[in-house]
Amino acid sequence: MFDVPFPLGHRMAQTFAMMIGVALNEGISASDIQARLLRWKPLANRGSWQSIGNRRYFIDCYNANPSSFENSLEGFYREVPKDVPIVYIIGTMLELGDQSAVFHRVLGKNFRIQKEDIFVCIGAFAEHIKEGLLQHGAHASQIYTFQSTEEARLWVEKLPHTYFYLKGSRKYQLENLIVRQV
Repeated sequence: MFDVPFPLGHRMAQTFAMMIGVALNEGISASDIQARLLRWKPLANRGSWQSIGNRRYFIDCYNANPSSFENSLEGFYREVPKDVPIVYIIGTMLELGDQSAVFHRVLGKNFRIQKEDIFVCIGAFAEHIKEGLLQHGAHASQIYTFQSTEEARLWVEKLPHTYFYLKGSRKYQLENLIVRQV
């Protein structure tokens, strides 16, 4: 049994299991593998937590596709307390081809929607994410759409929430919405 000191979604856990299997097959000792796992840290903007003042940010805005959203949310929900209001900052997924609108509508089903949650959807397919969220039970007053990260900045800074989830394509540089001083 190996311990990893951070949350892993199902797909990431599978990847780690394969890497451990390869390492064991290559003759690396279990104790050495464990020591290396304890030193490993996710790359910047890839599923890491950051605290600033009373705010907690889950930052996963390196890249985005349907399966990475699912995996990211799985890891996020394991760590965030239940029943706390969350601000979801969602950058649209790029390079999905002619099915992009469908993928963005389907994305709405992945979120655990509570009445105090806020959804900030940014990018070309923001309205499609909104449609999916509405179909999944969100209220229109919870969802805000913006074409760019810059448009959303001043609005997001004023939100009183404690927990923020940031996920989207690299183009949107969602980490720029992190309030550096609270």
